[in-house]
Amino acid sequence: MKRIACLLLALVTMFTFSACHKNAPSPGAQTMIVGKWNLQKQSYVQYINNVKQVDTVCLASDTTAANVQFNADKSYKSVGTYLSKDLNNPANAEAEVTGTYTASNSALTVSNTMAGLLFFQAFYSASTNYNINTAITNLVHTSKLNAITSTTLSIHTEDSYTATANSVSTNYKTVNDFYYTK
Repeated sequence: MKRIACLLLALVTMFTFSACHKNAPSPGAQTMIVGKWNLQKQSYVQYINNVKQVDTVCLASDTTAANVQFNADKSYKSVGTYLSKDLNNPANAEAEVTGTYTASNSALTVSNTMAGLLFFQAFYSASTNYNINTAITNLVHTSKLNAITSTTLSIHTEDSYTATANSVSTNYKTVNDFYYTK
């Protein structure tokens, strides 16, 4: 009788625990990032020779918009547009960036910084003459996945390089924080 009770208890315990199962794991960043994301806000900081030159935040509007489409094949396409409201002097602009990416729970690697909401010369001021013989060296690009949910995405990127023209070298660094919604 004792043996039957133990066997019965073992069976009840086995069925009880087999009926309980853990929730399905949440999808990883690689799965969650796939789709079209609309840029809502971009924080942009630029340093020239380690001195902060620009520190601004730009919000999406009816004249300025950007998005990025992350595809399941690990490619992406990003488009930023500016539509001028000045009919006498239209200055519409569009930037498109394509590349590849990899994503994991806390890491994101993109081959190029995505198009954003800012449309101005980041490399040269209006008073600087562009020299076609400018050499770009020491190019470094990093990216980080700050946060991702099913409806929000935050990406941090940093780009730095040295531009040399007429034997004069200038160091540039740009820091972007992109805030998207789906």
